[in-house]
Amino acid sequence: RFPNTFSFRNLSERQAHGPSLIAQLADGWRQISAANLGHRVVVHLVTNDFPSQNDTLPGTTSSPVHFAAFLADCWPRPEPPGVPTNFSMPEKWHAAWQALASAAGLALGDFSRFVADCRLDFGVRRPDESPGSDTEAAPHVARERVLRLSDLDALNLALYKIVAGPKQTVQWSRERLLDFLGWRDRSEFRSLHEFPEPSIPYHAIPQTVEELEQALRRNTGGYVLVQGTPGSGKSTLLTRTMRYHPDRVIRYYAYIPDALEPNSQRGESVNFLHDLCLSLDRLGFPVGEALSTNDLYLLRSRLSEQLRRLGEDYAATGCRTFIVVDGLDHIRREQSPQRSLLKDLPLPVQLPAGVFFILGSQTDELSELPPAVRSQLRETPRRVSMLRLPRSAIVTIVTGTLALSEGADIDRIVALSGGHPLALAYIINGLRQRSGEPASVVLDSIAPFQERIDEQYELQFIAIENDQGLIRLLALLARLRSAIDSSWIERWAEREVLFRLPRFDYYFRRESDGRQYFFHNSFRAFLLERTRNLPGIGSTQGDAPLYHQLAECCGAEPAVSPHRW
Repeated sequence: RFPNTFSFRNLSERQAHGPSLIAQLADGWRQISAANLGHRVVVHLVTNDFPSQNDTLPGTTSSPVHFAAFLADCWPRPEPPGVPTNFSMPEKWHAAWQALASAAGLALGDFSRFVADCRLDFGVRRPDESPGSDTEAAPHVARERVLRLSDLDALNLALYKIVAGPKQTVQWSRERLLDFLGWRDRSEFRSLHEFPEPSIPYHAIPQTVEELEQALRRNTGGYVLVQGTPGSGKSTLLTRTMRYHPDRVIRYYAYIPDALEPNSQRGESVNFLHDLCLSLDRLGFPVGEALSTNDLYLLRSRLSEQLRRLGEDYAATGCRTFIVVDGLDHIRREQSPQRSLLKDLPLPVQLPAGVFFILGSQTDELSELPPAVRSQLRETPRRVSMLRLPRSAIVTIVTGTLALSEGADIDRIVALSGGHPLALAYIINGLRQRSGEPASVVLDSIAPFQERIDEQYELQFIAIENDQGLIRLLALLARLRSAIDSSWIERWAEREVLFRLPRFDYYFRRESDGRQYFFHNSFRAFLLERTRNLPGIGSTQGDAPLYHQLAECCGAEPAVSPHRW
């Protein structure tokens, strides 16, 4: 409560019950660094005391000789992470420097590296003691202050409850404390952003990879769009190409196939901003005085400041930052966010040199994008279109996946797929599922790829347009929110209809336990759209009758059934 002077001896001399403060800082820095290789570790001494101007440091003769002057001349100022710290030390402080290194238990070279990552935070005040009032501060500063004070109050109350608890617990982990406070979602990612491996061996399309690299070389920063039809390999290309990039890469997927958490939450702006800010926090660019909340204004302000710092880091180190945001077309087509992340993508003027946003989408018709972003994405040097797989790549994939060698069957596969990765994957899936039949017979039943994969879906759909029972079953399967449990479907679907369903087998992925999944979400999305207002299937109410039928099928299950739940 009452700040006092803090001298050189307070820092360097052994404490009554343990090592000196500088030794404790050095030991913590050394141990935590060893346990977190590849990460920068910064240790802090936090106190409301202030550096002494009345003591005399070892070996000093010329004025000033006190601790405050030593810190001003020798201790590095806080700098952005990754920026080399260069400072020259006056000769008069050499003896004090050596004495402090000895007290820390470090050789002089190690001590210099340690000091670059050691912060001596003097004169620290409680937030409610900070100078100025909320009315004088900028809006985002005032909101940060209010949030931090609120969090400190909650933490203070939680600690009292813990101490007064009957269990008399002494040590709490960070995770346990976060759960006790109900802050877990504020400190962890809302969604996982790891894209699954493709269903067939990945083969890069060299020309498309080179076009992307050229776009990143030609532009100093801003937006780049990677566009392609469903299943053309956009997401896999972005994942694989950027995974081993030497610069800083952050990924946000608005859609992930078979994700454990609901994809519907990924398009929410608040979740996008939270995960993006948290990613940058963990990469060494923390902003804000408290854990993140669902305050959109505060999240936008934090991201803006982080982008500015990334630009400063690029100017100092030459390290670029690539923020990949993929699956944008899924937001409008399949999600209903309260506020789409598209609305809160930063404007081009907010992206300094060295900072890129790489967007992946089936279309550039994203009406919710800010006009300035849409305008920049129309620039030719910022657009990359997915090309087709060359014949050599198709042959490599097929011979590495199936027991086929060069010949007529592979020639037919090349022709049927048209070099489209998803069309090729469907063909391979069909050949796998019917491995007991001659490949030529299976290939006879597969429709050739058109310009877009949904044109192939349309041809298949037209072929069954008079089969209302099969269309209705496909419409129901598309609306299931989990895997397709074959044994459950057989309990309520008509047998005659189930007999006709295998014509679509290669559009599904089977597992050994009898469960099936849509091989690619584009077929599910096609069925959802195509059957929404179809006479006799949907209605003017849209999907409601179909979901109602699914609910009745679930409700008819025994109480112990997971479908009933």
